[in-house]
Amino acid sequence: MKSSARDTRDALALSRARPGGRLRAARGAARVVLLACAASCAASCADPGSVYRREHPGWTPQPPRAGMSLEETLASLYVADAGPGAAVEEIRVLRVDAKPWRSVSWEALRKGRYEPGPGERYAVLAHRYCRSRVGLTLHQAERASWFLFSGSELTSFDHTEFVARCGIVHHFRPSEKSDLPLERGLIRFAAQRYPTARPTDAQRAAMGLAYLDVDRLDEAEAILGRLDRELSALAASRRQARGDKARNAYIEQENELRAHRNELAAGITT
Repeated sequence: MKSSARDTRDALALSRARPGGRLRAARGAARVVLLACAASCAASCADPGSVYRREHPGWTPQPPRAGMSLEETLASLYVADAGPGAAVEEIRVLRVDAKPWRSVSWEALRKGRYEPGPGERYAVLAHRYCRSRVGLTLHQAERASWFLFSGSELTSFDHTEFVARCGIVHHFRPSEKSDLPLERGLIRFAAQRYPTARPTDAQRAAMGLAYLDVDRLDEAEAILGRLDRELSALAASRRQARGDKARNAYIEQENELRAHRNELAAGITT
């Protein structure tokens, strides 16, 4: 099956529609095309999770980690989520060491036609969703993730893992300063195409600590300032609240946020 010029221009590597429904019309028919899947290789055009598991008996999917290979990262995106109803909507594999960025198909990667050479850089963007019904309650979530590689090894990522009832576990490893332009480019690329989600206060504080691990003090301090502003806003709301129940709810939120804020502040000052 040959991809159209529009497919290539959109850098679409792999896509799958939601079971039992259609993709939103605004995303276009190109989103459901599987690139580079010829009829003669139908068996090898299974999703990356199935292919990787077949070729690596005993493999157990893991959350992203530094040093993970590109193929294992792709495979884990398909099978790692424990939450029922979690699935991939779209994955894009990009070569990003030169502009313009260009797409790389899963088949080409799996067959070794894109063995990383000196200076080659790859990135993965993923849009995933979760739908889980428990009794009469429908839980839903969707998240975009990005992954940056040096050669064939994962170096940085921002990924949300779905768990039971579409709960989320955040995995974040920021780039070193030398890769900051690529990281920012990936964030912009994802924001233009996928829905964005506001991090929780706990996630923000954890991200601030992760920034400190790669000597990105400015970002950590910016997060600390944001947490301080949110604490001030909560305190103002508490003072205006009517009734002990409402005030106690604000106090509980303040205490939780202050604990995260103080952990980050301690990391910055040490």
